[in-house]
Amino acid sequence: MPRQLSFLPTPLKEHGGSIRKGKRKTQRPFDPKRPLHLTLRSTKARGHRSLLQHKWRVWGLLQKVSERYQIRVYRFANVGNHLHLLVQARKRAQIQAFLREFAGGVANLVTGAIKGRPEKFWDGLVWSKIVDWGRQFRATAKYVMLNVLESIGHRNPELLLKLERQGIAFAKDP
Repeated sequence: MPRQLSFLPTPLKEHGGSIRKGKRKTQRPFDPKRPLHLTLRSTKARGHRSLLQHKWRVWGLLQKVSERYQIRVYRFANVGNHLHLLVQARKRAQIQAFLREFAGGVANLVTGAIKGRPEKFWDGLVWSKIVDWGRQFRATAKYVMLNVLESIGHRNPELLLKLERQGIAFAKDP
């Protein structure tokens, strides 16, 4: 039986990063029923500007801003030159405001930039991808946890398996 072809393009699940660099702007994909995997990357985050040098202030800012915009944070990893987040929001406006305030706040914390003396910190737009529940959510949560281990010097999947068996690093679908 022949399959009906759709004339509509399939909606994208990814946005930002280097995916659409130099191309027309498009709206960030969003689904209120599914989480987003976000990555904020900076090549300038080295030495005294490393995000790990400011890890507690970045963590505090994440808690404050996510609470303000009612963003649920499932996983967070600060790797030094980039941040990974696995989050969910109810409305597009919430995620937009969260990204704007969190990215700007982290850049201000690290660079000491003030109004009237701006400084570019991030390499580009925040990369985001809509994540499906189930296997894809668990795989993404594991990936973010591997980045946490990497940030403390242990890029070891066996250690992650051991932590999962003990119930420490396992991501269950909410």
